[in-house]
Amino acid sequence: MAYNEFCWHIFGLYQEGVYMAHYFPTLNKDQLRLPIYLKTIGIHYEETVVNRPQGFPAYQWIQCTSGEGIFQYEQKEYKIKSGQGLFIYPHVKHSYYALQKPWITHWVSFDGYGIKALLESLHISRTDIYDVLNKPLLESRFYDCFQLATSKGIYNNIETSAFLFQFLIDIAKHSEPLQKTSLHSQKNKLEPVLQFIDENYFRAITIEQLAQKVNVTPQYLCVLFQRMIKKRPFEYINEVRVSKSKELILIHRTMSITTISKTVGFESSSYYGAQFKKIEGMTPGKFKALFE
Repeated sequence: MAYNEFCWHIFGLYQEGVYMAHYFPTLNKDQLRLPIYLKTIGIHYEETVVNRPQGFPAYQWIQCTSGEGIFQYEQKEYKIKSGQGLFIYPHVKHSYYALQKPWITHWVSFDGYGIKALLESLHISRTDIYDVLNKPLLESRFYDCFQLATSKGIYNNIETSAFLFQFLIDIAKHSEPLQKTSLHSQKNKLEPVLQFIDENYFRAITIEQLAQKVNVTPQYLCVLFQRMIKKRPFEYINEVRVSKSKELILIHRTMSITTISKTVGFESSSYYGAQFKKIEGMTPGKFKALFE
């Protein structure tokens, strides 16, 4: 069944050529114990005036699809237009109203004990306005989430929880704060370096070479790694190399440990063995024996 047909079949909501839908799941004790759970979701919702002096009791992602609105937060006003979104933390005072009608949004709210740690890892640290970089993808996530949440099945709640986890990752990957924080800029600065390491881990890599990729000094690159990854650059490189070596151990069962260590970029097999044990808690040989 197509989404529009599905939506019409359940809710019968149709206005000015647009199907609208919203869903408020009934939450039981099992759902409330999930790391992330859905509280509400709305599709093609026409916003009017919302005033929340005490905030909303859940995390919210509101994505504008057409029209314009005004978002009031921390005694400032922000114009929200198509292709932008609001990430709002729980219990944060805010209000918003339509400026150019109809102001149409998709929205989803969620909570759970695992959200705070996930958002910290994704560097979504506060209420903010976002530019959506991949509008079709994030809009499709609303439809997918809606259909999953309203479907029937014994594992439905767990599947919805897992989907919300991925949804938040997609928001972090495919949108950026309107007022870019230094943390967000640092994350973007580091991306080309991480990609280069992933594509060239088997080669000799120097800190100077990595720093040149993003036009910073080697010292500042080390600072970036510590801030964003909590590791030194070569700690990260060694982890990538050890991870790749584990794949080779499983795929090429007859390849010697010495050959594997050189293949993934270690100059010394003894150093490789020491790093493998430090990271994995066992020697390469013991790891190999687990799969024999």
